[in-house]
Amino acid sequence: MRFVPTSWMNFEGNLSYDGSQNNLDNFDDKGYRTTASSAGDASFLRKSSEQLQSYNSSLNMNLLHDMLTDMHSRTSFRYLFERQDYDFRRGQAGGLSVVGVPTLDNGTISKSVTSTTQSIRSIGFFMAEDLDWKDRYIVSALVRRDGSSLFGRANRWKTFGRGSVAWRLSQEPWWIIPALNEFKLRASVGTAGGRPGFDWQYETFNVANGIVSPQILGNRFLKPESIRENEYGLELEAFHRFAGTLNYSISNARDQILRVPSPAVSGYGFQWKNAGVLQNKTLEASLNVPIINGRDLTYSTRFIYDRNRAVITHLYVPSFTFGATAQATDQIFLAQEGERYGTFYGRVFISSCSQLPSQAAAACGTPGAPFQRNSDGWIVWVGANNNVTDGITRNLWQSRLPTNSPFYAPTPLGQNGLINPGVLVSWGMPIILRDSTGAALKKPLGNPLPNYRWGFSQNLGYKRFTVYALIDAAIGQRVYNQGRGWSFLDFLEGGESQLGKTVDQAKPLGYYYRAGSPDNTGGIGGMYDLLGPNNAMTEDASYAKLREMSIGFRVGRLGSMGGDWNVNLIGRNLHTWTKYHGFDPEVGFGAVSGAGSTANGSGSAAINAIDAFTFPNLRSFTFSLQTSF
Repeated sequence: MRFVPTSWMNFEGNLSYDGSQNNLDNFDDKGYRTTASSAGDASFLRKSSEQLQSYNSSLNMNLLHDMLTDMHSRTSFRYLFERQDYDFRRGQAGGLSVVGVPTLDNGTISKSVTSTTQSIRSIGFFMAEDLDWKDRYIVSALVRRDGSSLFGRANRWKTFGRGSVAWRLSQEPWWIIPALNEFKLRASVGTAGGRPGFDWQYETFNVANGIVSPQILGNRFLKPESIRENEYGLELEAFHRFAGTLNYSISNARDQILRVPSPAVSGYGFQWKNAGVLQNKTLEASLNVPIINGRDLTYSTRFIYDRNRAVITHLYVPSFTFGATAQATDQIFLAQEGERYGTFYGRVFISSCSQLPSQAAAACGTPGAPFQRNSDGWIVWVGANNNVTDGITRNLWQSRLPTNSPFYAPTPLGQNGLINPGVLVSWGMPIILRDSTGAALKKPLGNPLPNYRWGFSQNLGYKRFTVYALIDAAIGQRVYNQGRGWSFLDFLEGGESQLGKTVDQAKPLGYYYRAGSPDNTGGIGGMYDLLGPNNAMTEDASYAKLREMSIGFRVGRLGSMGGDWNVNLIGRNLHTWTKYHGFDPEVGFGAVSGAGSTANGSGSAAINAIDAFTFPNLRSFTFSLQTSF
């Protein structure tokens, strides 16, 4: 609906409804045959119904008015209402008694029923003002008041807003740099919000066999996340050809909603809380250069750069771990004040003499010293007057640092400790960094987000031909290559093969494969490390990619068919330059822990840079034929 009573006022109204319904019947009748090895009745019946309905309505009033000469104004008021209803029901049973009867009562085993019902409602009020004076002074502002049933019942409303100013200096009469035909400064500040999940404000329970157990402690004070961002920018154009932009922004995500452990006395395992502040600082730049601009030949290039840092500046609860759902990754990240968000934590194989206990560190690094650096960069024990190349020629493989060694470290429990209390050290094996009690330390291993990104694109046109190519790169990020760790267990990693190596280069048995836990005396070394995240498997995943390349030809009119015909051949992910060992450094483990699971999840595949047999990005080629009449 639209109503325009005057030239400077108009009203707009909208009312929408979306609905969907899915019904499922799965019927494996009595006598259903299966090829599974396990014996038993495979008959099964499932019936489910799912309904989703969404309503939204809005009413806008816009006022257009020129208040002064060369000053254009637009004032807007808006009301918005949204509602979403969801209803899901399912019943299932196995071991059907009678042939051809698709009713749930026919089942005798594995009977279960489940249902979910939820309704979400939101209301918003907006007021916005936009001013433009002489096409050089630009001001914009907006205030909005939002209410949502997803907010805790003690905090149902939240106010947000934004404002921006821009000044086109190049349009001023006193501008004295004609070569810069566009020079624009701008600044803005704005707030936005992130809504909680449907059940985060409520107590949740698990019911199994009639037994009720608490899961999540409710929080009626739960507020939406509030993200405030300040952005400053510069836009310029020189000689009506060269264009560039520079942006810097800093945002603080306050009232971050985190799933944190609850005190044991509460009886619940976790609670959703507004528990921290996450700060992002971003720098972006771009430059577009049209090198050739002829009638038949054009050529331009564009360069982009960006850098982002996300740091937990405040945490109002004790530090805690979080992660993904891949094996051994549910505690791979640590949330603590001052930490860059998403930093990997895990065990560290010693790569520097200074990481050894003081007495061992003094006997490290020089030829003939008991501890030396091997060809892979790890510090290993080789024994006095030996070298890392002597393992086979002096029959040193499988030997252990003796208990009468000067590096003996007694423990309060009276165990024999070598280098670290209670920990055995074998010849040529990687050594895990430990504390004074012998426990393996967890240290930061790097961050999954790049230190910076850059992109470089090329556009070439010659008569009817066009060519486009884009290379983009991400530099400095880390990936936990869990798939490579698995391959060490199964003796499938190419580096394990000693074929073609000389006797002084060969690594001892167990160098890649670990037998026993790294946290006790049974460990003999090895990169497998029981899939524990470590600095050997958390790799530098910097890369540059030929992201896209296209070649086009404008055919034009085709005889009596007419039209304006164009053909294009497009290739994507054509080549990757990287030292990463996996299939693709651009990887993320999408499955994360949710509200009902026992571990915290980051909620982002970009943060969960875990290569757990994830299918790599495909190289693709597309041919297109287009026309218009």
